[in-house]
Amino acid sequence: MTGNQLNRWGNFDPFKRVLNNLTVTPPSSYVTNMKIGPYDIINKSQNKFTIRDLTIFEGQPCKYGATCKQLNETDHCNNFYHPPMCPYGAPCKMSIDVHLFFFIHQIHCEDGGQCKQAADNDQKHLSEYLHPGFCSRGGFCHDTSDVHSFNFRHLPTCPEGPSCYTLRTAPADEHCRKFRHGKLPCELGKNCANFHDVEHIKNEKHPFRKPCSLTPYACKMFINYVQNNKDTEISTINTQEHESPENHILDYSHICPWGRNCNDTSERHLLETIHVARIVCADKDKCSKLTNEEHMSTYSHPGIRDIRLLCRYSSTQCRDLDKRDHYIKYRHGIFESQLGVTRYFGLNKSINFIQNQKSIIQTINDHFGKKDIRVSANILNWIRSLQPVHRCSREIFESILVHGHVMSRSHLRDAKFTAHTVTQHIDVRKILDTQVPAAQNIANEYIQAINSIRICQGKHPTRIV
Repeated sequence: MTGNQLNRWGNFDPFKRVLNNLTVTPPSSYVTNMKIGPYDIINKSQNKFTIRDLTIFEGQPCKYGATCKQLNETDHCNNFYHPPMCPYGAPCKMSIDVHLFFFIHQIHCEDGGQCKQAADNDQKHLSEYLHPGFCSRGGFCHDTSDVHSFNFRHLPTCPEGPSCYTLRTAPADEHCRKFRHGKLPCELGKNCANFHDVEHIKNEKHPFRKPCSLTPYACKMFINYVQNNKDTEISTINTQEHESPENHILDYSHICPWGRNCNDTSERHLLETIHVARIVCADKDKCSKLTNEEHMSTYSHPGIRDIRLLCRYSSTQCRDLDKRDHYIKYRHGIFESQLGVTRYFGLNKSINFIQNQKSIIQTINDHFGKKDIRVSANILNWIRSLQPVHRCSREIFESILVHGHVMSRSHLRDAKFTAHTVTQHIDVRKILDTQVPAAQNIANEYIQAINSIRICQGKHPTRIV
């Protein structure tokens, strides 16, 4: 009987069907408990083997054969005999039930070359699962991609990474053949907050692209890109301008405005953005400080961006600043000069500089007196020489505040220069920019005339503002 059928034509045909034109190759890999010829491999450590003479049925056979689920239990294996490992190793593709029952087959480790147990040379794990071979470049492999790391095993990573002194000075050294000098994986991964640390980015691997040096608040391209896609109501850029920010984002990563609240798990988003995990506010959605800028910039709140959209108006111009719904959606910058409403007279009226000087000297004497140390005369003389910072006349100080910068006295006597300066003042520009060109020209001529009159009268020209 062959194959549960009567063999009427003899035993030759069944063997011919199986063995004719069959090519048998030696095992591609050797593992513990594999039988090779007259030998039994009882242990394997790297490329060294411990063998013994093969003995068949040295114990009571396990009734489950190669399908036994207790193959990793020492007591069970000491009491029962199990089939050997398949001599074909990993390439074996035979699916015949008899073969699968009488030979044990290893399965591929799901971690591949990234398996930590294999990296730790865990012999028990290595004997149970198949792992890829070592990368042929050894310690000089710098490919840290996930695909390459999965397909090949690698040497241990040097703690100094690419900055290793031996690698840079003696790359042929024995150290470089035993350790890999690629980037170490960052423990924080996509949540790394050290993205502006040049040495950290150089030596450790992150799932995002090279960080933009202006992220999170100063990159205008990313701000325009986010607000153009997420909030078209306040967008001021056209289609052509949109292309430039998108190209920038394809080259650099930026802070994700949603932080830990982000629910976009797409591969592209994780590659383009960094998700810094802020501390979650203890009050969460019941927080009473949602209109406190410092609090909003420090803590995360459910449903609110960590980095809110940028309002088109600054904090001094926005009329909705006192509205809670507006404040939790937008942040406000301060771009324009606020000198027009700044007090410039009598700011030091309540300060007693003489008393401050006496208090500083007394504090120093008290401090060193307790320690029986004499204060140097140089220190006391230096403190006595301290003076208030502003030592200019009221008119000059007023000029600095009006113009927003310090200028030479000769410029203040130049009618043409001072007239141009007045027309460029922020308050004057707000008025002129709303007028037609003809009205702007008339206003400029009027300013120049008034400015010339006041200079001829010997009065300070900036008083016309």
